[in-house]
Amino acid sequence: MRSPTREKEYSVLSVSGVVGGAWELVKARPGPVVLLVVLSVVAELAIQMMMSPIEAPVTEFFAGLFRGVPFLPLAELREGAAALVASLLIYPLTLVLSSYVAVGILRGLIDIVRGQPLRPERLIKVSALTWAQMVALQFILFIAFTLGYLLLFVPGVILTLGMTVAGIVLVDEDTDALQAMATSWEMMRGAKLQMFKINACMTILTFGGMLLCLVGMIPVLMVWALVPVVVYEHLRQEHAQAPEPPAPIEPYPNIES
Repeated sequence: MRSPTREKEYSVLSVSGVVGGAWELVKARPGPVVLLVVLSVVAELAIQMMMSPIEAPVTEFFAGLFRGVPFLPLAELREGAAALVASLLIYPLTLVLSSYVAVGILRGLIDIVRGQPLRPERLIKVSALTWAQMVALQFILFIAFTLGYLLLFVPGVILTLGMTVAGIVLVDEDTDALQAMATSWEMMRGAKLQMFKINACMTILTFGGMLLCLVGMIPVLMVWALVPVVVYEHLRQEHAQAPEPPAPIEPYPNIES
């Protein structure tokens, strides 16, 4: 039998409630949401452009190194393996840059969901400690997700759903990577199936947006950017309103006469 709190979480995390709530926010504040989505895309493209001059020579080096490998006789296989190795070697540097951007973008999305104005200092000023914790979180999740999806795929899906709000928790509560993961897992307890349905709905909407000459992708991206924050805010409020468990009654001490 589910507890009243868990029933409440299931009712809040409905597809219509979360996706519809995100869409209402997009209609209410389209400018700030578009700005954050554009900043995120531009930053990602800029990071990729910065990495390209480094990745190309590394890929060529490993392509030449793999020529003598007997199980990579085809040039296409050597190039693919070299590109994979180069991307893995450069990933930590990419992660450092993207984590800085992620902190600012998440702060902006949280402010939008809470009805607060966007403040430039919230987007730009990131402390070294918060930046380092976000890098650590992203790196740990990258390793965990990779292992999870290699282990028959299902563990990776469960872990991904459980870590839905880990980055948001880290930014909003100004905590460390491990605590953010633990808090996200606890908040998503019992809500993973609902989150799976929400992600499935957003995936369908994405395909629909692509069919509309990519024009429909703009509102879909705006909604999808807000969905995890809307989920986090709902669950945070529900956990805050949940009644505390009663304290255990201690027996009276034995009184010797």
